[in-house]
Amino acid sequence: MKFERKIPINNDWIEAKETVEGTYEGKYVFPEPGTYYVQIHVEKEEGLHEHSKKTIEVQ
Repeated sequence: MKFERKIPINNDWIEAKETVEGTYEGKYVFPEPGTYYVQIHVEKEEGLHEHSKKTIEVQ
């Protein structure tokens, strides 16, 4: 699984590792406070390919 931080200028990809079955964790430090859009990007070998978009407020 990957997390993608989307802003108007560029995108950052954050690799996520499975910590417990079905639970993934990735670490990222946002450069400054503001509203960020994160897209959760899931791919599996069996052909699964899904996206989920979230809005995050960083203070």
